[in-house]
Amino acid sequence: MGNFFSYPYVDIRMAAPVTIVDSNKVGDVSLVQVQPRESPDVGDKRNHWIVVIDVAGESTSEELIGWQYHLGADPKTHQVKFLQSRFEYHRDTTFITDIIHVGRIANEYHANMPHHWVAGLTTVITQWYDAFTDVGKKKWSAKVNCRTFASEVIQKLGLHFPNDLPFSGGIE
Repeated sequence: MGNFFSYPYVDIRMAAPVTIVDSNKVGDVSLVQVQPRESPDVGDKRNHWIVVIDVAGESTSEELIGWQYHLGADPKTHQVKFLQSRFEYHRDTTFITDIIHVGRIANEYHANMPHHWVAGLTTVITQWYDAFTDVGKKKWSAKVNCRTFASEVIQKLGLHFPNDLPFSGGIE
């Protein structure tokens, strides 16, 4: 299984899939709510929101697999950080509390090359992070947190973010 909370810069060439498994699932976008363990990247929060994009159609009824994008913060300084890495977890993992399929996006530029698509998505979403956080200068707050960042990403992907989801807890 994958590393749940990763470092912000993952070598995509080593971790991203290179072949398509199921073309009917490529581009599926899920919003995942987790009850994270305390970690240096997210602190000790009540829940955490992650956007997962299945770039190669690898997910099954048992496992959610894709590339994850989310916002973390240093628990002492509240300085936000962009986190991205491979996501590979059994759907019944105890810390996953909800998985919401929010839609599907098309791989218009890197068809049949999921590793290139991950690189392209990560470049674009990093630009969205920079705009959202003023290049990381903003601190974790009611307006800048994992839920609001997930909403931003989902909407910029052209999908609908379910607004009735609970907010994240603070950085303790």
